[in-house]
Amino acid sequence: MVGSADRTPIDVEVSWNSSFVLSGMNVGDKNIYRITPDTALVSLEDFKVEGDDLTFYINGETITFPGGKIVEDGQVRGWDANQNVIYDGTCGYWVETAADVKPIVTREADHHRNNPAYGEDYESYEIGTEYTYKSALPVYCWEAKKVGSGTATVIADPSNPDNKVLALTGGYSLKNVNLPQNVTAGDSYAENQAWEVEVTIPSDMAADAELVLLSASGNKKKAVDGGFKVVGNQVYYSQGEEYVELSGVTLTAGNKYRFVRDMDFNDADAFTCDYYVYDASGALLGSAKDVALAAIEISVQGVEMSCTGVSGEAVLLDNFKLYPTKVGYDFELYVEKTGSKITDLDAKNESNVAYRFSWLNATNKEKTYSVMAAYYEGDKLVEEKVFKEVKLAANFEGLDYGVVEVPEGQTVKVYLRNDNPADDDDTTGVTKKDSGVDPILFVLIGVVAVVVIAVVVALLLTGKKAPKGKKTVKKVAKKAEPKKDAE
Repeated sequence: MVGSADRTPIDVEVSWNSSFVLSGMNVGDKNIYRITPDTALVSLEDFKVEGDDLTFYINGETITFPGGKIVEDGQVRGWDANQNVIYDGTCGYWVETAADVKPIVTREADHHRNNPAYGEDYESYEIGTEYTYKSALPVYCWEAKKVGSGTATVIADPSNPDNKVLALTGGYSLKNVNLPQNVTAGDSYAENQAWEVEVTIPSDMAADAELVLLSASGNKKKAVDGGFKVVGNQVYYSQGEEYVELSGVTLTAGNKYRFVRDMDFNDADAFTCDYYVYDASGALLGSAKDVALAAIEISVQGVEMSCTGVSGEAVLLDNFKLYPTKVGYDFELYVEKTGSKITDLDAKNESNVAYRFSWLNATNKEKTYSVMAAYYEGDKLVEEKVFKEVKLAANFEGLDYGVVEVPEGQTVKVYLRNDNPADDDDTTGVTKKDSGVDPILFVLIGVVAVVVIAVVVALLLTGKKAPKGKKTVKKVAKKAEPKKDAE
């Protein structure tokens, strides 16, 4: 197919989170591509979809080859050591296009939520499986603790037999560990991330029964942040050291709800989160925003859910998810000649500077950042210009790199500029500017973030305390330690 001596490889943009592999080669007046899906997720036949142009689909991603056509291949067969056929047929497609055509890859809205960094929907378990630290997958990523006769069992969903859920009775706690600290955006920890779980409230839930959902533990592995609490038909949320009622939300026994925490770990002195409760149709029932967290340190070591006093019907859990939100990235500088990392961001460099910009845009809007170069003669600024404008496609992640050359007799400082509107609520989720005049810079040395915080949002919350006798979180807040360089 591509045996011509004048063939050249095609630079195909790839994502490390995609469920397909794509490569290409140009041969004269045509391009030849090879595309292969993860056949554990989709059959080869279902990977290809109908359309005017040759199109494929998997896990929320659509790959289109304008004017492309499939090149039929021969049969491929493999055998094991005993000459048993272990596969029969090809695992992908050969595609031919005109020389000026590149495939177009798009993602559905909310891709990172629909394809989370970690998700548990209980579909991989046999009905009747006891959910323990050994049986839960991945192995040793859940801590399970029962109180008395408490149970955690995978069952068929009473409202949908084709779905599986986890049923909790009595007193039981489940803590997701080893995974939460590895939710990343760019190359390092996602300082904007969301946690969520669907919960069906028992129709006969006792008045003294309690559910605690999406509480968190920090580096010391001790729960210090309370998350949601459900008592009767009321929902409470952790605000600093105690629980307060989520205004306007009254639950109906027997119904399903989705609980979401949108976490913001950018300001080490003031971690916050937003709380949301949705009904089964997806309608928002209530929320509390910019709520101060209790004394928690990142990276988060565990996310916990528990019940106590559930004596009748079981509490049903489903679709537990952890995923990055908003925009996160790493911007690193190196001396081109030696490859050594530049740690002094204010230094004017005499040698050529290489940059590496890895990013994740979990929003539904395209974002724009510019790699900037400021040239100096001594202390005099000679020129400041955009070296490269980088488009962060909505719901994608990527990597950009390059080398900024220094003219003889000059020095250069390289930095990243945020070109998104200051009033764009979806810009980064990291900080807001009260004017769009000056650039906002986010620069990472290793994985140590230097963040400019421009706005402090005042909170006006109705402080209705939890019912008498219900436990509240009482911890003295500690200042979070700075991140350590991964190297």
